[in-house]
Amino acid sequence: MLFFFFVLGILIWPVAEYSLHRHLGLNFRKNNLFYKEHTRHHSEPNYFAPVFYKLIATVFVLFFFSLVSQIVFGNSLYTFLFLTGFLSSYLFYEYTHYSIHRFAPWTSWGVRVRKHHFIHHYENPKSNFGVTQNLFDHFFKTLVTKKGPVMVPQKFKPVWWNESKSHSV
Repeated sequence: MLFFFFVLGILIWPVAEYSLHRHLGLNFRKNNLFYKEHTRHHSEPNYFAPVFYKLIATVFVLFFFSLVSQIVFGNSLYTFLFLTGFLSSYLFYEYTHYSIHRFAPWTSWGVRVRKHHFIHHYENPKSNFGVTQNLFDHFFKTLVTKKGPVMVPQKFKPVWWNESKSHSV
C-alpha cells in the first residue's frame, strides 16, 4: 500500500508538467515568472531558468501538493511518499528537458522525445506541451507529429550539434 502513494506521485507529475507548460507558459496571465522564463527559453533554447527560480517554484508546488495530499490522504507518511514520487518524477523531467537541449540522444526514446519537444520549440509552440511524455497531448488534442525532420534554425542549434550535421531532427 505504501508503494502505491509513491507511484501515485510519479504519475501525477506528468499532469502538472503538461498543465504548467500549457497554461502558465502560454495561456495564463503573461506577467508571471514562469511565462517570462518559458518565453526566454524559446527565444534562447540553450537558456534554462536559474536554479534559484526552480527551487522557489518547487517549494511552492510541493507546499501546495503537501496540503492537498494531507487533506486527501489524511496521513503524513502517505503524503511524504506521494511527494517523494512527485519530486522524483519532476527531477526526471528536469534532467530530460536539459538533456534534450544539451546532449545528443543515445536511445530511440531520446530521439522521439527530442523530436516531440523540438516540434513545440521550432514549429508549433501551441502543441506538444509534455516533455517526458505525450499522453496528455493526445488526450487534449495538442499533439503534433511529423514524418520528416524538424528544421532547427542555425541560431538555435543545440550546443551539442556538430557543424557537419544537417540542422534538422
